[in-house]
Amino acid sequence: AALEEVLIMITHVNLRHLLVMETRFNIDFLNPDFGSDDEVMLVNGMTNPIMTLTAGQQYRWRVAFSSVNAYHAFLFDHPSCTLDLIAKDGVYLNVAPRRVSELPLLPGARADVVVQCDGSASVVRLRAFPNNGANVDQDNFWEGNVITLNIEPSQISANDLPTFTVHPPCYLADTTSVPNQGVDHFTTVALGQGGGQLLNGIPFAGQGEYLDTIPVGSLVEMQVTGIRGHPFHIHVNHFQIHTITNPSEYFQKGDWHDTFFFYDNNPNPTITVRYFADTYTGSQVLHCHFFDHEDLGMMGEFLISGNEGAVYSNAEALSPSCYRGQGGRGYTCTSDCGATSTTQTPTHSPTHSPTHPITTAPTVSQPIT
Repeated sequence: AALEEVLIMITHVNLRHLLVMETRFNIDFLNPDFGSDDEVMLVNGMTNPIMTLTAGQQYRWRVAFSSVNAYHAFLFDHPSCTLDLIAKDGVYLNVAPRRVSELPLLPGARADVVVQCDGSASVVRLRAFPNNGANVDQDNFWEGNVITLNIEPSQISANDLPTFTVHPPCYLADTTSVPNQGVDHFTTVALGQGGGQLLNGIPFAGQGEYLDTIPVGSLVEMQVTGIRGHPFHIHVNHFQIHTITNPSEYFQKGDWHDTFFFYDNNPNPTITVRYFADTYTGSQVLHCHFFDHEDLGMMGEFLISGNEGAVYSNAEALSPSCYRGQGGRGYTCTSDCGATSTTQTPTHSPTHSPTHPITTAPTVSQPIT
């Protein structure tokens, strides 16, 4: 059965930084006058809203995080509620679910998680913690309650989610088994190289000044450095983690992203990613996803060249269950899904409106100082 969906938009707002950005870039157009210079964390426009969940029931949370230049980890304050990760940045894990203790989210990151509370605690809070020192900007240290969960008792027994694999579209076929000699094009991206807000050692030179030219329909491998201080984002194509310094429960080889940030204290982290430059030709924008860094020039463009519509032809050999077009969508259970067949096809649109209510909290949460 389909899980009840809850859409959660978390927004970190640093009013002090927004004031600086407005006066720096828009002084000729705006005269900002904020009544506060605090940091706030909003959920669907509210501070610390109250949500009621039924004990034992599983909910699919579709979470997105928005911020100018902050990273936060989100976790429950009691072990009676669990987080089972099934997708990141809109792409399912190769094998799902994956039990995680926290959601480490950066600007623009999305996570689909199955939330379940066993009812042993009647009130559980989703809390935000700062970034363990990974942020360049040390002002973003908001910590506090993000959502308060009231857990209603029930006769439903908490159960583990069945393990499953999703049949991917062929432009998301698994690249991890491809040897280096099977890669069509190699490129590099260095965020912050040379100091300041630079990409590959230079500021953004303007539209049409390309850092590299990539053949359409090719398998691309890209080495990315500087990601401890700068989240990396690329347009058009998701990328798959191929090698990663210090993988974690949340970031692992084989995962797909369109935005990535190395959040531990390794001083020189490196990630190697792969992606298919399928179908589309023209400019492909890449940039730091801290927006003030992007505004100051940390962005660039690749040129994807060739015949529009060309695709990587060997995808089915990498992922035999992958599909092109609309046919072939579905998933395969690798543990008991409670059905006679192990291969399932979706029966409804995954974007139906959620029905679960979120109500305003009686008090406004404040940062812990």
